[in-house]
Order: sequence, then structure tokens, then C-alpha cells
Amino acid sequence: MSARPATGRAALVTGTSAEFLGARPLPRVLARPVVWVLGPSGSGRTSVATRLAGGEHLALDGRALQAALAHQVKRKRWADELVHTDALVLDGPSWLRGRPGVVAALSDLLAQRLQGRRRTVVVQSDEDPSLDVVLGAVEPEDVAVVGLRFPAGERGRRRAVRRLCAELGLGMQAGRGLAGIDPWTYAEVRRRLTSSE
Repeated sequence: MSARPATGRAALVTGTSAEFLGARPLPRVLARPVVWVLGPSGSGRTSVATRLAGGEHLALDGRALQAALAHQVKRKRWADELVHTDALVLDGPSWLRGRPGVVAALSDLLAQRLQGRRRTVVVQSDEDPSLDVVLGAVEPEDVAVVGLRFPAGERGRRRAVRRLCAELGLGMQAGRGLAGIDPWTYAEVRRRLTSSE
């Protein structure tokens, strides 16, 4: 996990999901009120966002976020629960370019949450960089960005396979050879481990 300290700008921390989900303490910059979790599909974004949000939090996936946006449009305000909950995970806002009304609404939600210094963790896929249009509504010193990647190299992938085997209650022999699959993703390793049961 590497962190680039920043004063007056968004902080950037990169690593694998295992580095953020393990027992090691998280970098202090991740205590900022708004955290963007970015990474390729299957890199553990949702799991990392859940950890960063903390114990009690409200999480909205894409469908729930659409419903919340519909409520906001109809009532001309966000539901109190979204504005006042201590920690909120927005897992799913996507394809925002060309949707100025949605961008304005999400920017308003972030601004209201920031006034109360409430934690907001936003999950975004590498394939959809549209949330950067909302990022402009937030002061850079209030934002930390987590860039997730898959483990690099045979050694890191073997460790990840061992962790997945242990999580699934499988012996280490079940993961033999999975460090070398291409393309390597957590989801593909999990699929292969569970299909061989």
C-alpha cells in the first residue's frame, strides 16, 4: 500500500484489496470525509469501501441509488437518512457524463454530508471514469482516493489464492496453479475454486 501525502489536494493511496482488508492499520489520509474507491471489476472495491465506511453504515448499490435520486427529484431534497447517516457508501453511480441533473444532485448530497463532516465512500469502476465530474464539487483536501489493483507477480497472486482457499474452507491444494491464470482476477480464482468443490 503506497500513499502520497497531499496538502490542499486529494490524497492518493494504492494497493490490493488485501492490503486494505487485512489487520494492518489504514493510512491516516483515509480518515478524510470523502473517499473514492477505484479499480477494475473484481478488484474488491465494495469490500474495501465497506471497511472504510466503518461499522454502522448505509450502503446504496446502483438500483438503490437510482431510487434515492428519484426521491430527490420528486421531493426536491435528499432523504434525511442519506444526509444524516454517519457513514454512507454509494456503490454504483455510473455514466454521469451528459447527465447534468444527476451530477448536480450528487454534488448537492456530498456538499450536505460534508457540512456535517459525515463520511461518504464512493465506489467507481476503472471502466467508468464519470464520477470525476462530481469530484469537482468537493474541496480536494476533503478527498482521499483509493486505487485498487490486482496482486502483481506470482508471489502476490499465490498469497491471494491461499487467502481465498482459507476463506472458502478449502485446502491449499485446491488453489494449485491458479496464481498463473491469465487474466488473473479474484472473481476468476473464486469461480475456479468453487466450481471444483
